[in-house]
Amino acid sequence: MSQYEITVVSATYKTPDLLEIMIKSFKKFLTKDFSLKFIVIENSDFNLEKFSSEDCLVLKNPTNLKNSDAHAEALEISKSHINTNYVFTCHSDTCVVSSSFFDELKRCIEDNVFLAGVCEDKADNRVNALHSSGLFVESSLFKSTSLFPVYPHIDSADLLTVYCRENGLKTRLFRNTYNDSSLVDICNSPFRELGKDCGMDRCLDSSNKVMFIHQGRGTPKYDNSYSNDKKISFSKWKQICDNILNG
Repeated sequence: MSQYEITVVSATYKTPDLLEIMIKSFKKFLTKDFSLKFIVIENSDFNLEKFSSEDCLVLKNPTNLKNSDAHAEALEISKSHINTNYVFTCHSDTCVVSSSFFDELKRCIEDNVFLAGVCEDKADNRVNALHSSGLFVESSLFKSTSLFPVYPHIDSADLLTVYCRENGLKTRLFRNTYNDSSLVDICNSPFRELGKDCGMDRCLDSSNKVMFIHQGRGTPKYDNSYSNDKKISFSKWKQICDNILNG
């Protein structure tokens, strides 16, 4: 029997292929210390029932809210369905790429870390919170804290970081290429070769091995409403992830 249970929570918007990659990656690299549940909140009437299973709850939330407000609303809806001690909330355009990801989460638990993030927001006008692209959080903290943005300085889920800072709760920022682009030079293949301008965030474990990746702008790239030749397209993202998950 696993020692720790995590609920993976993700808000989506008509991105089934991204979601499939994300869920598959968590399951592929899961270690014996953990068991997983998934909660997917679809912010439209799009049908994601193919993902519904004993360990994956799919909720529909057709909403008029947009962007960070819609994301926060979805996370708030998930709260009443969480019955594990830990939550990992992430964007759908993310992928676990090493079992060391779970080893690092275990270290967080053993070190009494309440909140850990795969990167930190660095926008000048905000509070530099651990970013919701990938947040590991103690579930009572997740449930008791408002996840709505407070404009202009606080984005969705930022109040988790604010609460921890104000109350002296231990947090952890994993080393990553978004906050320190020089780390690209020590990434393992194929992540180093993607360079520093591809738009993909790469999160490293304590042995300098990439353990988690975030495409960035995944939803608009998926529906072709965002295009930048220098950034990782959906087709390239899928190719990279498929090679890792099917290898």
